[in-house]
Amino acid sequence: MLDGVNVALGVSGSIAAVKVVELAHELRRQGAGVRAVMSPAATDIVH
Repeated sequence: MLDGVNVALGVSGSIAAVKVVELAHELRRQGAGVRAVMSPAATDIVH
């Protein structure tokens, strides 16, 4: 469905950063390429 689509996810230091992991998995499952750009605060939340 998303084959060949590339997605850039910007992740900040909010608790919603935890949900972006689920979003990235779903996008990849549907065939999209996913790259994440994370703030330093986001790296403390998402490992």
